[in-house]
Amino acid sequence: MTKIERRYINGIFKQEIIHPDKPRDRTLLIFTLIFTLLILPIINIFAMIISSLKNHHQN
Repeated sequence: MTKIERRYINGIFKQEIIHPDKPRDRTLLIFTLIFTLLILPIINIFAMIISSLKNHHQN
């Protein structure tokens, strides 16, 4: 492990472990949840469109 990685772990992860219930972390968690809920259907829709286009090309 390099110095930079160790510094990253000491700086970031220790901070997260000591203060897991900070509002910033909660906001980030909610944002990630909403982002995931919004992105997954979009990916599914794109996948359906692409697969339907491929099927049209085969026909």
